Amino acid sequence: MGIRRTPPAEQETIVQPVAPAARRVHEEYVTEDIPPAPPRRGYDIWGWLVAALFAALAIGAIFWGLSRTDTTRVPTVVGLPLANAQAQLEAKGFAVDIIRVPRKDGNGTVLRQDPNGGAQLEKNGRVGLVTAQAATVKLPKLVGLKAEAASRLLTSLKLTPQPSVVASDQPKGTVLSQDPAEGSRVAPGDAVSYTVAKGPNLVAVPALRGLTQAKAVAQLQALGLTPVTHQVDSPEPPNTVVAQSPAPGTKLKPGAKVNVNVSNPANSQVSVPSVVGTDQSAALATLQQLGLKADLVTVAGAAAAGTIVRQDPTPDSQVAKGTTVRIYSSDGTLGNSNTTTG
Repeated sequence: MGIRRTPPAEQETIVQPVAPAARRVHEEYVTEDIPPAPPRRGYDIWGWLVAALFAALAIGAIFWGLSRTDTTRVPTVVGLPLANAQAQLEAKGFAVDIIRVPRKDGNGTVLRQDPNGGAQLEKNGRVGLVTAQAATVKLPKLVGLKAEAASRLLTSLKLTPQPSVVASDQPKGTVLSQDPAEGSRVAPGDAVSYTVAKGPNLVAVPALRGLTQAKAVAQLQALGLTPVTHQVDSPEPPNTVVAQSPAPGTKLKPGAKVNVNVSNPANSQVSVPSVVGTDQSAALATLQQLGLKADLVTVAGAAAAGTIVRQDPTPDSQVAKGTTVRIYSSDGTLGNSNTTTG
């Protein structure tokens, strides 16, 4: 039997299976005028961080691009304020990674983005942003300082003091609170608010000595102060203020107590002694011991010089302590022993 050869037209064609091509995401870049990357003088570390972030984002974009087909065009946000840029990207369904680069003239605008504006990126893809932010300072503790010291401290840190005065029993000018709080990071030029104690409304204690008790009490009560009276033995007329504490002019809070010493009426009356015929020194001492005052008058007389020849009020008169008794002393010029008695 001969071998039958299959004609070429009838030969079986065997097709080897071919692996399906991997799905790819086409990124379309639109040429736009994008501000150049910020200078890196003094910020080499930030350059490395930005490069690392952008590399990670690029790898992530490739991975998502190979596994997703539903993409959205990335908007261009370079030059926008960070808040606006973030809002736009999140509205498109993108996640946002932010790197803040400190700069002296930083104003919070976006300097760079990755992917660039116009790239196609799937929903939930990540977009990296670099924004310039002014260097910050750590806010010190202001509470407890005097207002002047707090203002000088903030000014030295190139911050703007914003004090406000509030009613408080704390000493006048004391800082009570601050906003932002101690330890917060703030940018130069930022305003710092703080409250300052106005201090209590103090009242000056009036001079009371020599007033009657009733008048002294009325004055203190009219000022919102609390009088506390004490009766003391004194040569002053009865019910007369002879001392006070605190002293006149002292500043007190409303309601504070003021001690008032008043002459005791029970011990204010005395009987005037007879000092006629005694030496003027002895007469003065006798009157003073009884709480009486003396008014010494020298007159021409025959008695020895310095001898008391008359007095007013007369002996045994009842007078208040502190009353003045006038006594007349002979000058001895008349040369006789006759004396005149009151």
